Amino acid sequence: MKKKTSAKMIKMAIDSYPGGICFSALDGRVILVNEKMNKLMLELTGHTILNAKVAWEELANFANNGKAEKLNQSWLPKDPDNGNGSTHQQLFFRFSDSSVWRFELRFLDSNTVQIEAAEITELYRLSEELYENTIRLQDMQKRQKALLDSIVEVNLNKVNIPWWRSHPIHEKRATLSICTEPCNPFLRATKFMKRATSIHEMTLFYII
Repeated sequence: MKKKTSAKMIKMAIDSYPGGICFSALDGRVILVNEKMNKLMLELTGHTILNAKVAWEELANFANNGKAEKLNQSWLPKDPDNGNGSTHQQLFFRFSDSSVWRFELRFLDSNTVQIEAAEITELYRLSEELYENTIRLQDMQKRQKALLDSIVEVNLNKVNIPWWRSHPIHEKRATLSICTEPCNPFLRATKFMKRATSIHEMTLFYII
């Protein structure tokens, strides 16, 4: 009688869990499964869990059935290593009510396997937004780099242009100075220094 009461209490406790959960032996024999897991599996496979190993294989090979779709986005987490050589696996599904559920298989020990289903609708939405924002930011950075490269290239080209060619007035004054000065370098330097009125003209003096 006490054993029956304990088993009933355990079943009530596990059924009160908001997510789905199933414990099984390595060969898939179900040890304990709650109502939520059976309800989710019914939506996905058309039946409750009869063998956990078979049920997981059905989830892994799931084809959209109109009631749910399997999510395979590249940014979803991959199967991590649990540290002892084995891996636990994760699958993601969106149901017709737009809720997103993560199914996770873990090896608890050498004899027991756990399959857990947790609703992650809000977490999935935030992760999707973060991914999209990251893509937009990367695109913006590429465009900014292209613009910066183009500005640098233009400025480098300008370095090779004499300052007096950067404006028509400067070019005219410099050209007249070069063409009308006497050939005697000393006279040219003396006359030019007398009428030098700007730093630009002093620069020209050293150039010519």
